[in-house]
Amino acid sequence: MAFTSVSEEMKQMGWPEIQFIIFPICLTSMDVSNCWTCVPYSTRPASRGYIHLKSKDPFDDSLIVPNYFHQKVDAELNYEGLKICQKLSQTKSLKSMGTPTYHNVGDICKQYPFESQEFWNCFIRSRPDTVFHPTGTCKMGFSGDPSAVLDPKLRVIGIKALRVADASVMPFLVSGNTNAATIMIAEQASDFIKNPS
Repeated sequence: MAFTSVSEEMKQMGWPEIQFIIFPICLTSMDVSNCWTCVPYSTRPASRGYIHLKSKDPFDDSLIVPNYFHQKVDAELNYEGLKICQKLSQTKSLKSMGTPTYHNVGDICKQYPFESQEFWNCFIRSRPDTVFHPTGTCKMGFSGDPSAVLDPKLRVIGIKALRVADASVMPFLVSGNTNAATIMIAEQASDFIKNPS
């Protein structure tokens, strides 16, 4: 519930809901020399996955359930982003390249008319992606937050002399690349270690 209120606050401030990554190359096996790729991403996905231990054996792989598009709003935002990509493809500059519209989904969505809303919804759900920026699996929070793993000083709750300082501590995904925020977290962790209180 806290995420929804944060998201609504951000909407009121005019923060973007979608970011676009546009490549001047073709990210398919299609043999096209003049090609570009447009990929929309939700900047603050509402869906939440989880990681659980499978057993007491520390060598067992963890159970990772990403829950992509568990919340309908995430798929809706991706659909809006794909419509913007379509509009971009119809601009004079990009049409002059002479590149065809191509979607690398194989036969997955062939039961729907090409580029219909049903096709796009199928396409979106068949190609989930995190852009290699998963966060929040070791959430930092305040006392009393049952989902928090760390306290506000990055200390693992219930374990002495152990801190975590990476993107996993973020309670919410930042709306840009996670690199700068992760560096800031590491800098803050070093201050906590050097100046314990």
